Order: sequence, then C-alpha cells, then structure tokens
Amino acid sequence: MQKVCPHCGEPMPEEAVFCLHCFSSVDGTKETVPPLSAASAEHKNPVVQRMQHSVAERCTAGVLLFTLLTSMLFSFASRDFLPVSALHTFTRRDGLFTEMPGSDKTEAAEAKADGDTAGETASIFPTVEQSTLGILGVPQNPLNSFLPTTPLVSAPSGNPNNGGKTPDSGRTPESTTDASPALPSKNPTKPTDRNGADEMPLPPENNPALFTYVAEGSRIAITGYTGSAMHVVVPAVIDGQIVCRISAGTFQNLAAVQEITLETDTRQTYLWVDNGCVRNCPNLRAFHFNSTNLGIKGAFATDCPKLETVTLPSDVTQYRVIGGGLYYYSGKEWRLRFYIPACKDTELTVPSWCVGVENVCNLQDNPYLKVLRLHRSCISFPTQNMVNPALEAIYVEDGNPYAISKDGVLYHTRSGDTYTSSCYPLSKKDAVYKMPENVRMQAGGNKGGNTSLEELWIPKTSSFNVSFSFFPNLKRIYLESGHPQEAYIRSAFLGEIYTY
Repeated sequence: MQKVCPHCGEPMPEEAVFCLHCFSSVDGTKETVPPLSAASAEHKNPVVQRMQHSVAERCTAGVLLFTLLTSMLFSFASRDFLPVSALHTFTRRDGLFTEMPGSDKTEAAEAKADGDTAGETASIFPTVEQSTLGILGVPQNPLNSFLPTTPLVSAPSGNPNNGGKTPDSGRTPESTTDASPALPSKNPTKPTDRNGADEMPLPPENNPALFTYVAEGSRIAITGYTGSAMHVVVPAVIDGQIVCRISAGTFQNLAAVQEITLETDTRQTYLWVDNGCVRNCPNLRAFHFNSTNLGIKGAFATDCPKLETVTLPSDVTQYRVIGGGLYYYSGKEWRLRFYIPACKDTELTVPSWCVGVENVCNLQDNPYLKVLRLHRSCISFPTQNMVNPALEAIYVEDGNPYAISKDGVLYHTRSGDTYTSSCYPLSKKDAVYKMPENVRMQAGGNKGGNTSLEELWIPKTSSFNVSFSFFPNLKRIYLESGHPQEAYIRSAFLGEIYTY
C-alpha cells in the first residue's frame, strides 16, 4: 500500500518522516495507511483543510525570509572589510579587489597592466577568490595603482631631407660627445609657479581674418594681428595662401596676449619666424612651434619678461629646447640661440654637444641666471653686451684652447696668443680682483658696469683697456713695477695707485 500522511491523508515517499504538505511529524515506522476514498476526502472538514494549507504557506514563507535575511546580513558584514577600490569600477585591469601579499605578480606585470588600453573596464563581478580576499580585508598599497611610470625618451633620430627647403636646413649630428641621458627634441621649460594653483587652459582664438599680410613670392608673410585674445593661433593658411613668414612686429605692444600657437599645414614646407615677431608683450607666457621646417631667429621674442615656456614638435630635428635654452643645429654644430626670459634656473651648463653661445643669443633678457658654465669644446662665447645684469660668474672647463676663466671672469682668444676678457660679469660680488698673467682686460658696453669692485691688481704682462666708468666704485689699483701702462693709468684714474 502507498504511504500516506496520517494527518492530512496526502501521499508521501516511503522513507519520509515529515509531511511536506501539513508539516506534521510521521511515525518512523513504515506503516502504511490506506488512502482515503474519494468519498471520505470529499466529506473531510473544509475548515481543517484551509487551516492546514495556511500553516504550510506561512512556514514556507518564514523559511524563505530567514534565508534572505541571513544572506543580506552576511553581505553587509563582508562589505566593511572591502577596500575602497572594491566599491568602484575603474578603467583599469587591476581588478576590483586587492591581492594577498606574496602574490607572484611582478613589477613588470604591474607595469604591463598600467600600459593596457584604458578603455577596458574591470568587471564588477568578483571571482570567488577575490570575494574571499575582500572579506579578509588584506589590501595592497593603494598608491601602487595610481603612481605613473616615467616614459623613456630618446634623442631626435633621423635627418631631415627637405631638399634645401628648410630655412635652417641641416642634419643632426650622427653622434654626440654628451654622456648624459638621451635628450628629447621637445622639452618645454619648467613652468614657474603661478600663485601655486593650476590654471585653466586659455581658450584659443583661430581667426585668420584678424591677421594682416603681404605677398612674398607665391606665399604670404603675416605682418600684424588686430585681435585681443589671450591665446592666439597663428594660421598656416590665409585666404587659401600658404604662410611662409611671421614678420617682425606681428605681435607688438599687446598686453592681452598670454599664449601664441603656430598652426601647421601639410602644404607649409617652411616657416620663418623673424627677429622681433613678438615685441613688448609683457604678459606672454608660452610660445608653441608646431611646424617642423622652421627658421627661428635668435631674437624672435623681445621684451617679453614672463615668457617661460617654449615648445617644439616632437619630430623637429634642427632645434632643441633643453632647460631654459633653445639650441639650433646649423648642419655642422649646435649653438645656444635663445634663452627663455622667465626661466628661473640660476645656473646654465652648456651641454657638451653644443659648441657655445651664438652672438644673437638674448642672455641679457633673463634676470635670474647667475652662473654660466662652458665646457672644453666650446668655440663660441658670450660678449659683455650679451650677459644679463644678474650674472655673477662664467667658468670654462680646463683644456679649452680658446678660452680661460679666472675667478669667474671670461677671457678668450681668436688668434691663439693673447687672451682678451670678453666678459666681466656685471654682478660679480668680489671687491678685490687680481688679473692673471698675459691677458688683456677689455670690458665695457651699454649694459652698465660692475659696482662691487674696489681694488684691482694688474701684472706687468697684462694690459688694461677698460673705461673706468665700468667700475664706478673702484678705489685702488695695484700695478706691478715697470708696467708699460703706468703713465696712462696714473693720468686717467683718479683713485689710489700703488706699485708692487
């Protein structure tokens, strides 16, 4: 006979000891009860049937509710131990949960993960292992995922082959003597602190109608700007004509201009930037060259005391911006052509791959530079009129065949015999200076003089060809006995003169 519940009469499995219909306990023995006849089932009390079904439904609901509450409680309890990163979705492949210490994930693997496509979003569904780690709450250093890696930079490679169309055409040297790390072509100078806060980028104005121009052969030269924007984009094409030159005076006496960007175009095979194309723009901070085939004159920006950033395109080969210097390659050698006026570096060391300072360089425009260092391979040196008023010393590496320095004063020679002082720094602090043997002091110019020197010693083998107005506070001169210029110096100098 089929086993039935003795309480509700419903059929049940032979091994059951608990009725799933009325939730009543059944005697453990396998005694079977004959099923109720249809007639007896029909005559069963309907009130009892409804009560039994109501009890069954409530018990079932109670079990389900208990299960749900238990699951929710476990979820909230584990959430307290999750790292903060587990509560967000990042566009990284780091996963949402941290890893246990001792993981076999290497630094190289982390670097590879950082370099993967930023568009890949981490899954919001953690694995079982990740969930377990999140519950245990064993986080890694949270900064590891956000520390940027330093990109490798290399020196400009390849040589331009522009068929002679580049204004300053020339190939980069195949090798340099600089043992320092590779130098980038595009290396904007370090920006100065602008009130310690990040500034919003200036909205660029690109309106060719605001520029005046004249014809230059089959191309045009820009001659003026009539707008008043803070960030000006200089067009490469105006009225369908290719711009080949930014002429002197294009940006002149414009206090509003803070940033200038040169637009580029594939049809623009070369672009000259003339001396004084930017003149007396007191608030100009940045100048961006975007054309590859450039001819940048050494005084392209004058009287722009706040100019702190100059950038070049990454593929340019005949120019480099390193620190505060813009260097130009002539096809044979590199020279310092322009020094950024607002660069706040107090020392400039000319790189060993550069042969020196061009005579058009605007060192005098920078009020911060105090020390200039030249290496033994330099052949081009600054003159007195080129130095800035804050300069205190110029040093030349031993072994240079063309120049020497004595206590910060530069002497150089062209003929290989007598060294002539090409620069006595205007802010040299020494009150006493002793000239070296076999040199000629020849200082002066239109940049003022040195006000610190009070006592000068001149050996017999050296000559003095300096206007005494260059040393307005000079009080005493010591001449070696028998100096050939003694009579002249005694007649021209009004201070004390002694012999030794």
